[in-house]
Amino acid sequence: MSLDRPRLHLRSLTHGSKTYRILTLRTSDPARFSVEAGHATTMIRSDLGGTHQLARLLWGLSYLRQPDTLLIIDHAHLTPNVDRSPSPPVVFYPHPRATIDASGLRALRRWLRRPSPSERTVTMRTAGYDLARAEIDAWQAGPHRRANFPPKWRHSRREPPSRIETVNGMVVIAGSPTTMRTWSLLIGELDGSWHLGEDCAEPDGDMRFDVHAVERLPRA
Repeated sequence: MSLDRPRLHLRSLTHGSKTYRILTLRTSDPARFSVEAGHATTMIRSDLGGTHQLARLLWGLSYLRQPDTLLIIDHAHLTPNVDRSPSPPVVFYPHPRATIDASGLRALRRWLRRPSPSERTVTMRTAGYDLARAEIDAWQAGPHRRANFPPKWRHSRREPPSRIETVNGMVVIAGSPTTMRTWSLLIGELDGSWHLGEDCAEPDGDMRFDVHAVERLPRA
């Protein structure tokens, strides 16, 4: 699989007047994620490769033009969380290109119990992610040794509020395309600077949604 052109399963779910395009990792993809949905913070854990893959997928998702496209980390790619409880599925989408209300989430939850077969494999283009990462690396390595991002990649108060909540046993994470690109680049900062076996990113800046790279992710 080309790193800048990840391949995903495409399925669809029609509910009411909407047809959702559902993207999931392919069955053969080795990436695994552990998800802990707390009252204040949702933590997503994976190995370093998995976190970098998530960063790239969020970047690609932010640019998709098709309406009502959802990226889901589904049961096939989840492992138990740190207290050995089942990890909930995670639903990402860029708003306002995608919207899903309470009724749609209930339908999605039912669908996830018995998902339809993959309709086809699609390729997501993410080459721009590497260019943005290179720009950030150059900025941070410049004469002033800045630890932050270039202004255009920072969180902006002008962007609409993000949605980060647990609904019907699923974690729902949505942001504007610009916000989602910032999340992607912040997750991409994870580099294996381990502390007690973990390296942590706080993509949303409010600690409602954290991504942890771990040295060893239990698989069962």
